[in-house]
Amino acid sequence: MIEKQQTATGANDPSELARLYADIARKGADLVTQYLEHNQKKGAAPGLTDELGITQAFFQAWAKLLADPFKLAEAQAQLWQNYVSLWQHSMLKLMGQHTAPVAAPLPGTAASSTRTGSRTSSLTTSSSHT
Repeated sequence: MIEKQQTATGANDPSELARLYADIARKGADLVTQYLEHNQKKGAAPGLTDELGITQAFFQAWAKLLADPFKLAEAQAQLWQNYVSLWQHSMLKLMGQHTAPVAAPLPGTAASSTRTGSRTSSLTTSSSHT
């Protein structure tokens, strides 16, 4: 069983958590490699191939995310805060109250594109909801 490393405050150490996740990813990759090698020795058809390098890209992305666990936790907290704000504003509008928009198009984007039915991903969250 994996023992939890704790700081003096009792919280999990972010660097230890990052190391743990990286170790899990490495062990998972090792298990898949062993499985494929075992099947190849038995003469079975290869089960998994990564012709596009998706596995490598996945591990690189996780390595970048886990390189700064504080930044990752901060982004996750901001995401949840934005979710709560969106729900709060939606419920207030549902109850008939006037609220400021939670997100608005970026300056310079065509506002008419939303009226014609096409979608745009150029939205920014307003800072007035916090």
